[in-house]
Amino acid sequence: MICLASPLRRVAPRASAALPGAHPPHRAARTLPGLALAALVLAAAAGAPGPAAAIDMLPLPRPLDYRVVDGDTIAVDGRRIRILDLDAPETAYARCEAEHAAGIKARDELARLLATHAWTVVPDGRDRYGRTLAVIEIETAEGPVSVAKPMVAAGVAAPWIGKTRDWCAILGGAR
Repeated sequence: MICLASPLRRVAPRASAALPGAHPPHRAARTLPGLALAALVLAAAAGAPGPAAAIDMLPLPRPLDYRVVDGDTIAVDGRRIRILDLDAPETAYARCEAEHAAGIKARDELARLLATHAWTVVPDGRDRYGRTLAVIEIETAEGPVSVAKPMVAAGVAAPWIGKTRDWCAILGGAR
């Protein structure tokens, strides 16, 4: 498995050499992940397990197009991935100012870790909101570790305990 050490920039596709009036190939068909998805769809049509089930079982190297949503969620090509072993304060749905401020710190720390390390998404199913559940492993000098470990060590998040914490009570914020 190959993981990239730093994010690559997307470049504009070249003009299509197809016949006049023909549409250029779809963006996903020009990329390796797009080709892999196309193969999974064809396999599903042939009677194999559905593509979503297959994608949720494959470890994937760090994608080129991702963004950090909050301290425990990222989006890859528009698809949300909830980090399975991590609980971070909320940003968009914070219940108090203290939670919101802590959520911003968690989001920034996750963004820093993902920007400075090679990382891999290891999917493990879906949650009730349809998000992919996954462990994000980052490459360190000691080998691959869950991104949750340095997030917890930095004090910006906590290990997942099966439910979200009352961050306002923990942080002493008024609701």
